[in-house]
Amino acid sequence: MRTKIDEFNKNEKSLLLFFEDCLVNKSGRVSSVHMNKEDMIIAEKFVEEGLIDFGRLTFEIIEKFKKMTINYNLGPTHWVRFTDEAWILAHQLRKIKSNKYIESIKQKLEEEMTCHT
Repeated sequence: MRTKIDEFNKNEKSLLLFFEDCLVNKSGRVSSVHMNKEDMIIAEKFVEEGLIDFGRLTFEIIEKFKKMTINYNLGPTHWVRFTDEAWILAHQLRKIKSNKYIESIKQKLEEEMTCHT
């Protein structure tokens, strides 16, 4: 199993963050309408590596969620669960992403922070 962020390509990192968002904000439910064929291949690769558990919801559950969703086609179709290693990687990615964003607006933030002191 890969354990270092630099061992993942851009699409793998993106999918890992997408799954992390699904876990945090949707209890692990995933809508495949937000995934393409490559994402599905990457997800299977993550499963084979032992990084995540990922699978399709039953037809009955998909239909139940579709009835509760405003946009009929956006309901969940799959589920995801992270191993501890996946959580660590996702946290590292979030931190890198946050640091890049903060660095890009650092001057503006510093100006705003000094105005409020």
